Amino acid sequence: MGDIRQNGSGMTGQEDGQQMDGTDQKQWKDAKITENCQEDKRAFKKYIWLLLFSAAVGAAIGFCVVKFARTGGAFFKPLSDAIRLSAPWLNLALAAGLFLAGGRQTARYRRLYAGWDGEDEATAGEMEDVLSMGMALAVIGQIAGFFFFALGLWAIDMDSPETADFLIRLLAIFAGFGCMAVLIVRLQKRFVNLTKELNPEKRGSVYDVHFQKRWMESCDEMEQMQIWQASYRSYRATQMACMICWIFSVTGMLAWGMGLAAVVMTTVIWLVLSMSYISECMRISRRAAAKLRRTD
Repeated sequence: MGDIRQNGSGMTGQEDGQQMDGTDQKQWKDAKITENCQEDKRAFKKYIWLLLFSAAVGAAIGFCVVKFARTGGAFFKPLSDAIRLSAPWLNLALAAGLFLAGGRQTARYRRLYAGWDGEDEATAGEMEDVLSMGMALAVIGQIAGFFFFALGLWAIDMDSPETADFLIRLLAIFAGFGCMAVLIVRLQKRFVNLTKELNPEKRGSVYDVHFQKRWMESCDEMEQMQIWQASYRSYRATQMACMICWIFSVTGMLAWGMGLAAVVMTTVIWLVLSMSYISECMRISRRAAAKLRRTD
């Protein structure tokens, strides 16, 4: 047993190393706790000022909204009348505008593609910007189409369904919505196929229910990272939008008689957004841990 050297405390060198490791870990943990407390303390002061400022702004907005709700009806009546008159025709006008804008983007892409030598990165980047703008037009048009459809139904007089004016306006609403639906699909198909023409490795058809999955699988790591970064920025922006919509919904419930529907729908969307993000993070973390255990 004489080959086991001990230190002054009677512990072996191996036990002493383990004790030192434990001591270092405790010191690191204490330092981290101290650092976290200091960081929270610095941020807490700004947080209090932000809360006070938000409360003051909210109180001022609430006071103005309630006061204006009692006296501002006459101000909004001309605007409401104009919306009721034009709303059934908005989707038809939007469809015509999108048709022209989509054709212009396509023609611009074709001109760039015809003069591209396959090597110029600046021209390739410009073509990708044109395609991205085309897809943005399709997305914005789709959202606006749904909104104008609902706005048109709100604008017509449901108390007089037997009149010719009612039938004409109702037909215009559904015709415009149908035109928008067909046009949006055609625009998406066109710009997706042009993107596949520019990037032959891309896969997927807009008519496929698994299009997004197939498209994601055909992207390289850099493109996937860009999509993930954009998705996170979108998540943060939607969180802020949910907060603003919730404030607006509660204000409308109290001042304009909007009821609970808007608050409930905003809360549901907010909850789905947050829980889907959290559950996906947990799923990815578990999958990464399982993959790490398999490699070990």
